[in-house]
Amino acid sequence: QDRPPASAGALTALAAAAMPPPGVPQHRLSVAEPLAPAQARRSSAASSRSVAHAGARCTDCLCCLIFVVCIGAMGALAVFGSIHGNSQVLQRFVNGRDSHGRLCGVDGPVKDFRDVFFTLPVRSDPVMAASGELRPGIKNELKAVCTKKCPQSTSATSERQNSTAREGDLCPPDDTSAGLCAWYGGNTTELGFYCVDLVLFTESSEAGHWLQDLKVASWRLAVLPLIAVVLGFLYLVFVQRLGATCIWLSIVVSAVVPIFLGWVFFHEAGIKESGGQTMNQTFDRIDVKDLRYFAYGLWILSGLIGLLACCCCGTIKGIIAVLKITTEFLMDVPSQFVQPLGAQ
Repeated sequence: QDRPPASAGALTALAAAAMPPPGVPQHRLSVAEPLAPAQARRSSAASSRSVAHAGARCTDCLCCLIFVVCIGAMGALAVFGSIHGNSQVLQRFVNGRDSHGRLCGVDGPVKDFRDVFFTLPVRSDPVMAASGELRPGIKNELKAVCTKKCPQSTSATSERQNSTAREGDLCPPDDTSAGLCAWYGGNTTELGFYCVDLVLFTESSEAGHWLQDLKVASWRLAVLPLIAVVLGFLYLVFVQRLGATCIWLSIVVSAVVPIFLGWVFFHEAGIKESGGQTMNQTFDRIDVKDLRYFAYGLWILSGLIGLLACCCCGTIKGIIAVLKITTEFLMDVPSQFVQPLGAQ
């Protein structure tokens, strides 16, 4: 404040010093010239990447450790299941069952009949009506039968003929004597151990059927948007009033359930060790030591969940606060529900 004001001559000298020398373009020395929009965006993106890479580090070491432990536990369970599990359960997804509940290709009476096909008894009405469409309710009349070979059509119009008997050795004797070893015609496609008539099990895609379905369900389709809006507001009210309770309750349940299951495993191990009767046959197939290991693992899992909840208590409270504010905003400004529809 005590310095004297600059004279006009000093200001002129300062301006002359700032001017570029002769022959040098002015834009090369200008530091205040604004960047072009594209160049500014590239510069901003490069700066953001450099800052992000410079500060990149693991911020959730505990969560990463728990994630690795869970992945390892899943692998251990897979190995344990492959060694001590019941492989017949997987066969139920591969092999089909006949109408008597027997597993084709596995159970004794049908062990030599691996495939399963769906047919009608001998002398049943044709699958196709005179109009060329499937007869109504035909799928409810089908019977599942084990066989050695998938049936195939012998003529182009066989699906409009009555069901006829097949060769007797292609099906189990009891199904043959009951008239179930028959075929109504049509070609089948072998999908795994299933013989499927795609014409019968594929819904018609004609426009007339679609329009008829839309006509029948028109009033339901008209009411659905209103129901969706009402349910949306009810859900927002529920989240606003009970969202925090549900979050904390789910965390508590996640920690308590493994404790209870661990107690069940440990209790059943004690009963089995003393020669008593366990509550389920599944425990009978598991060794006492393995039962106790399962109990210890479940208790450790419960402890990890409780530790994680305590360490992330502030984060959970922040999530609850954000959730509550968001629901209040949507209830105060309901037009935001349709805002995405008008966005471009």
